[in-house]
Amino acid sequence: MYQVLLVDDDRIDLEGLVRLIPWERLRMQVCAVASDAYEALDLAAVHPVDILVTDIKMPIMTGLELAERIVKLYPAVSILFVSAYEDFHFAKQAIALNASGYVTKPYDNRELVSALERIQGELDKERQRQPMLVGETIRQWLEGMLDRQAFAAGLREYGLTLGARHPAVAIAEMDDLWQINADPAHPFHGRIGEAAWQIVRACGEAGMPLACPLDNHRVAVVLDRPDYAEALTELVKTVEAREPFTITVGIGAPVEDGDVRGSYLQAAEALTCKLFYGKNRTIDIRMAKSNNHQSNASDLDGLFEGLFVAASGYDLPRIDDGVEALFRYAAELNGRIRANHFAMFVLSKLDAYLNTLNVELLDLPGTDWQAFDVLARLETIAEMKIWFRRRMFEASELLHKRKLKKGRLIEEVEAFVRERLSDRLTLRDVADRFAFSPNYFGQMFREETGEKFNDFLTRLRIEKARELLRDPKLKVFEVAHQVGFKKIANFSVQFKMAYGLSPGDYRKQC
Repeated sequence: MYQVLLVDDDRIDLEGLVRLIPWERLRMQVCAVASDAYEALDLAAVHPVDILVTDIKMPIMTGLELAERIVKLYPAVSILFVSAYEDFHFAKQAIALNASGYVTKPYDNRELVSALERIQGELDKERQRQPMLVGETIRQWLEGMLDRQAFAAGLREYGLTLGARHPAVAIAEMDDLWQINADPAHPFHGRIGEAAWQIVRACGEAGMPLACPLDNHRVAVVLDRPDYAEALTELVKTVEAREPFTITVGIGAPVEDGDVRGSYLQAAEALTCKLFYGKNRTIDIRMAKSNNHQSNASDLDGLFEGLFVAASGYDLPRIDDGVEALFRYAAELNGRIRANHFAMFVLSKLDAYLNTLNVELLDLPGTDWQAFDVLARLETIAEMKIWFRRRMFEASELLHKRKLKKGRLIEEVEAFVRERLSDRLTLRDVADRFAFSPNYFGQMFREETGEKFNDFLTRLRIEKARELLRDPKLKVFEVAHQVGFKKIANFSVQFKMAYGLSPGDYRKQC
């Protein structure tokens, strides 16, 4: 319900506003009524206001002056002026205040209701956008783009405040993301982004409204209450009880100077210790550092990076060496982690790596849910090593085959373009010809060739033009048209950029 403050020095008009408008149907509630501007200001200090409906002509302080002061308290407030004075001067000032409506007395109730319905629609749209706008403000602060003062000012625009002098940051991460991605029957399969907003809503219900998605499976939370550790523990339990997934929460240390970026990075570090402490729980950076697991997690990341580089290069001996090193390291941790816990960790790393290459874990030959069931039953590091080595070899071979296939595709694209240089070719035309979306085709083409498609097209046209210019029978403008340039000036600029000479000067040297 939107909260409405009604102000009019005419008691009869004020009572009519309360009684005759269908507030409930409009999803509005009259939170307070006042017969003068000063009383209205006192009420507004106590009752948050979404909509101000006020007369303009009132003694001592006008409705316009009142609106200016209310806007300072509630920057997002909607204002509807009601006045018996059809005076352009008043209307002009109302426009300057970004008023949402201006109704003159005597008014028809339908006119007033219509104005309120417009305001309702605007507020509904703003309420839908607000979580995203608040989230963007939080992200900018966490990334160091806003200082504390600017962040607090940004929050006030949405009726929020930063209460603590020494806030901390937590990051909530969905567990077993690879399982959700691999299971079409999972309620959030293909809807991970929606799951992140579910976590944001749970944070708000737990009294932690300063939360925003960082990506599809992580949510940042600014902690500005003294009992945040207990609140986060309850959040983990609430998500487990209510959602078909669990979360693990990394917690950074409170900051002294208002710069939360350090706490934000610490929260991310704490999450890397999920391997050692387990999931579906909270992990405080201070606890993690006291047990010196940070260096362990960092070492593992380095081993995985080397292993995935070898897989991308189809370097099977290096893959074998990398798997040996990884599980040698894991064996040294024996007793501190369970075998199946480590198995899930390496599997999630493999899944994340494949996702960066637009490959699903289930795309690997012989990898299905039965294979995952086998993995879950393995109890030793040695058994997991055999399983994981096989998966890495399969991943590397699959990527190698796809790379060869893409190489052949690029050759076909080049042949297709060369045959149609005189046509008005666009990236979309070529993408449609080879059954790709324009965005995916453009990205893939650049990854495979190191060149943007439009730059590639221009290069082929200029190269072809250089050949044609050697034929003296062809005029320069005819050469330009034959290679797809409709404007001779553009052709001359591109040619000179490529060869340092204008087309005419180049011809003279032939």
